Amino acid sequence: MHLRGQVQGREGLTRTGFGLYWPTKAARWAAGTQGMVMARMRRKSELPQKTCAVCGRPFTWRKKWAAVWDEVRYCSDKCRSLRGVDVTSTKRPRG
Repeated sequence: MHLRGQVQGREGLTRTGFGLYWPTKAARWAAGTQGMVMARMRRKSELPQKTCAVCGRPFTWRKKWAAVWDEVRYCSDKCRSLRGVDVTSTKRPRG
C-alpha cells in the first residue's frame, strides 16, 4: 500500500521538497526517547544571562555561543572592539 507522501522501499520515511528523506510522524513516535526527540522550547527569561564587560548591559545566551559560552564576555562586536577603551569617559560620535 502506498500512502501519499511516503516513498516505497523506505519504511517510515517521507521525501521532502529538497530530495531529502525525513522520518514520518509515526516513525518518530515509535522511536520514543531512543530516536529523534525535539528539545523543549524555553522562554528567553529562562536562558542564562551574563553582563557585558564593556557596557555593563545584561545579555542572554545564544545558540551560536553554545560551545564557547564560558568564554563569551561581550554582548556585541562593537563592545568587543571597544574592550580597551573606557566607555564611560569618552564621547562616541552618533551614527
